[in-house]
Amino acid sequence: MNLAQKTSQASTLTESDFSDTVAQDCRVDELRAKMVVQEDPEFTENFLNPDIRCCSNGTQVVFSDGTATSRINIDQPIGHAGRINEAKRFLEMKLIQNLSLRLSAPAVDSILKFYGNPQQSRNTPVGAFLKMFQFSANKKSAQAVAS
Repeated sequence: MNLAQKTSQASTLTESDFSDTVAQDCRVDELRAKMVVQEDPEFTENFLNPDIRCCSNGTQVVFSDGTATSRINIDQPIGHAGRINEAKRFLEMKLIQNLSLRLSAPAVDSILKFYGNPQQSRNTPVGAFLKMFQFSANKKSAQAVAS
């Protein structure tokens, strides 16, 4: 996958995309040299206004021949309180992805069921909660402790 394909698929970005190795790619500096970043005063005003308090951002690409894409504005990024219901899906996907790095599928399922049951969450002692996240060196043998 080339750099253009990678950057056009934001959902495929991983921690390694922000590594020193990627940052040392000369194409990154070439792209930075072509970029112009401008403040939108309305975005700054809305960020500083406690009644609005959002990190709006916008993007437009202008090509060397003068043609341009439409400007795209995001008034409330996915982490904004106004988009909490939408954000839950992304947070759950991130939780599953990261738990799966260390725990077996049954352990991950057990944790997800636990979080889906507020009554169980409130009544579970801290020690029992922490045991849910125990893993062995071989994630295949990690055990789900929650019942």
